[in-house]
Amino acid sequence: MTDGLGRSDDRLLRGLDPQQREAVLTDAAPLAIVASAGSGKTMVL
Repeated sequence: MTDGLGRSDDRLLRGLDPQQREAVLTDAAPLAIVASAGSGKTMVL
């Protein structure tokens, strides 16, 4: 991801597990995020 100046912005991806990272970076649409409480859905959205 990049900011308006074209710099890499990994802050948004830091701390995400591989499945969360995949959900954030996918181009698929529409996308349903289904997971249990406390799994990080809000962070992904």
